[in-house]
Amino acid sequence: MLSYVRFADGPRPLIRELPALNYSGRRLNGLREAGLLGGELHTLGYYAINVCVGSPPRPYNLIVDTGSSVTALPCASCTQCGTHVCGQRGRFDTQQSKTARYVGCSTPGVRCAPCSGSKCMYSVHYTEGSSIAGVVVEDVVQFAHARDHVEGDPSTAPNRTAAVKSFFGCQTKETGMFYRQQADGILGVQRSSTGRMPTLLTSLVAAEKAPNSFSLCLTDTSGLFLMGGSLSAERKAELARTRGAITVPFVAGSRAAYTVRLSAINLCTAGPYCDRDASDKRFARLFPPGAGAATTVSSSSQSRSSYTPQQTELHPTIIDSGTTFVYASTPVWKAIVEAVKKGLTTAVPSWRPASGQGGKVCLPLTADALNKLPRLQFVLDDDTVKEDDPIRTPSTTKKLLLIKPQQYMVWYPRKDGGVYCIGVYDNQHGGTVIGASIMREREVVFDLQARSGRGEVTFVDAKCAELRAGSAAMQGGYALAGCPAVPKSGGLSSFIGRRAQSHSPRNISAGAAAALRAQLQAHRARTSAPKSGWMDGIARLGKQAIG
Repeated sequence: MLSYVRFADGPRPLIRELPALNYSGRRLNGLREAGLLGGELHTLGYYAINVCVGSPPRPYNLIVDTGSSVTALPCASCTQCGTHVCGQRGRFDTQQSKTARYVGCSTPGVRCAPCSGSKCMYSVHYTEGSSIAGVVVEDVVQFAHARDHVEGDPSTAPNRTAAVKSFFGCQTKETGMFYRQQADGILGVQRSSTGRMPTLLTSLVAAEKAPNSFSLCLTDTSGLFLMGGSLSAERKAELARTRGAITVPFVAGSRAAYTVRLSAINLCTAGPYCDRDASDKRFARLFPPGAGAATTVSSSSQSRSSYTPQQTELHPTIIDSGTTFVYASTPVWKAIVEAVKKGLTTAVPSWRPASGQGGKVCLPLTADALNKLPRLQFVLDDDTVKEDDPIRTPSTTKKLLLIKPQQYMVWYPRKDGGVYCIGVYDNQHGGTVIGASIMREREVVFDLQARSGRGEVTFVDAKCAELRAGSAAMQGGYALAGCPAVPKSGGLSSFIGRRAQSHSPRNISAGAAAALRAQLQAHRARTSAPKSGWMDGIARLGKQAIG
């Protein structure tokens, strides 16, 4: 059975927002549209991108997920698929694409589960009950060189696009959240070695001889997704000096590829004064308990066996854009929530925890009160080996990832103006998930070929709403290109046109706001959810694949 293992997925929405991109009959140039993500963290909890597939090309709205290795979208022959952005007539049809082919059972790099006749099948099941299944297909996906585009300046237009033959699942059956969501499917960027078919990134790297890397930069409602670029050692050093960038390796041999080693969590209660210096003495150890001083940036030799039992509550720690919030083991979750609650009583003296909220801690906050809340530091281990060391002894350097309240608190819109909630949840077992909320307002570069293939991740603070290819930390990459036009029957533009309404939440375009509001209203009508349950569809356990 084709499956990919997800560790402690974060809350997934019952519905998902589509980005309001402009398909006006022309090719989408540069990064004005290509490479841009649409999302809605505080209501829908996901980020998606339009992917142009086939000949002639059609757009499909796919959720970008660093915890998945499978890309999949609905098939024309599907007997149990939901109503998605592409519409029933917009589902992928191998007979309508001149470049499509079914993947055979002996295709290199593809593991079938099972093999049906001459076709390679796949099936993915999730612990919360949803699943997808279908047939593996190969067809072209459109990429464009990621260059900034200046309106009216032809020299800044992409000098070349690439139609890359790629593998993906053509779904013939969907259940649970996959069936109910508005997005067409999923785009996994986990390492291909952890899945059953090469990812789009793997196909791009092979076809274009591009570096095996990608980057994500997220805001509350949008983002930028680049692939196949590079981040040189010189540029990393410069970003470390000027913007506080940190780089740590992935843990070798981990079940989930994007696993890092989190050894401690520090706390600073001095509000914005904590932002000045990562090694500020105001930070004190929050977890593991029992140490007053914070873990600072230093070097020492430390093996896995030397960790305390409390530190094992933090491991493994994975980076997963498909998880909405932060998930932590019960003792770590309690420590963080109690520390933030103490900060809330200081920032808002009149606040008292409301009854009947269960595990949710929510309240209205002004921008000034939000900024007074504590800062967290995730202490990440960088265990490098000096090349001139004949014994190959690892030297562990502590790298400090600053977590501001604007990242661990999540805003939820309501008719009365909205509230902020602590976006940290109980994993109910060991380990930590760094979800999309913590990835906001920083470019996260995943370099899969660094450190002799072990891979590493770099965190760079960024204004993601303003970020474009020219200013991104990762340079010279590719973006998923837009289609020339959306067919009249089905497709993204007609979907938005059918559902247009005049409502515009903050920080979101009018088109996206209209589509978003329509989806929310349709979902409420389908589920008859009471008004008091405004958050229940978001703060829920998400999908976790099982084999």
